Amino acid sequence: WIDLGLFKNFNSVRKLTKLLVVGRLTKQKNLFMLLQSIIGLNVELNIIGDGFLKNELIDYANFNSIKVNFIGKIPNSELPKYYNEHEIYLLVSEYEGNPKTLIEAMACGCSVIGTNVVGISSIITHHENGFLTELNAQSIKDAIIELLNNKKLRSKISTSARKHTVRHNSLNSYVKKELSIYSEIIRV
Repeated sequence: WIDLGLFKNFNSVRKLTKLLVVGRLTKQKNLFMLLQSIIGLNVELNIIGDGFLKNELIDYANFNSIKVNFIGKIPNSELPKYYNEHEIYLLVSEYEGNPKTLIEAMACGCSVIGTNVVGISSIITHHENGFLTELNAQSIKDAIIELLNNKKLRSKISTSARKHTVRHNSLNSYVKKELSIYSEIIRV
């Protein structure tokens, strides 16, 4: 569960052409593929997190003239501010467990793009509460372009994403699930 009092939509002005990623800078997160997907787009990518691939990612971004800001690690309590400054959040990992940053971004009203892999596809319903892409740069680029060009779709996804997190990831929903499990055990 996440704190929906902290992770919420502030109704602030969001920067459409700034994209956000939060996570470790590791192979699993597919950040080189993400960088490849934004080559030629008039966007800027903000990456919150750190990891051993940072210098290679900086070199790749510089070589390909990609606008990327490496923000580094920040306290979890400051993440809602960043989510609320961005229209689009991306998680293009090769696999995930329970991607908390994805759920936090959705709770804050970001339009989310994720790869159609284990852990992400169990949270995102394509064109409903987010975008699912294939594990390739062109599919990610197509999703970014579609969201950038469709305000109505971004709004629909943003609203649906928040509703999804309230329904499935609030403390109240988790307490209900746990009580249900205990009730089932007691009946056996």
